Amino acid sequence: THKRTKRRQHTQMSGTERPSLRVPEPADQHRGDAAGTLRSLAASRLDHTIRESMSTHEQLRAEPPLQSLVEGILPQRSMATLVGASGLGKTALGASMAAAIAMRKPWMGRATVGGPVIYCLAEGGAGFGARLDAIASGFYGGKSIEDLIVVRRPIDMSDTNGEVAELREIVAEVDPALVVYDTLIRYAGGAD
Repeated sequence: THKRTKRRQHTQMSGTERPSLRVPEPADQHRGDAAGTLRSLAASRLDHTIRESMSTHEQLRAEPPLQSLVEGILPQRSMATLVGASGLGKTALGASMAAAIAMRKPWMGRATVGGPVIYCLAEGGAGFGARLDAIASGFYGGKSIEDLIVVRRPIDMSDTNGEVAELREIVAEVDPALVVYDTLIRYAGGAD
């Protein structure tokens, strides 16, 4: 067998030289409210290139401090995942948090920033109404959780059929404080 040897060219840099990489200024400022920052975050993650999403340390320092959607648990403008074995209550926990945010009430003794919630439910839809009834009865005197909107089917996140674009339109229209995907594996499709 004939083996080829490839050589990499290395450049020597003195201690004062640094590689140059242009980091653009942020194109738009986030609104102060949770829903506005959610829309801005979604737009920045979905509409911009990696280069346009880069920030320097100084740019990060200039950003306002993180505000909590749920005090001490869930920051605004963030993504979070509930992880655990099947049957541990992740959906019940997520639904109770979503309901508290939608009802503009504290969750487990922690302050929330209230607002509409879009809860994308890919499985277990048949029993979800009863789950919400139990949450409403146990915590809100049986009042309907009006600002909780439930999408009762999986969404094709590969966007081969335009479903992500439709969801983005709904997010822009509803202006939610929180969007929940339950369960993540059903929304990830064939992705690893």
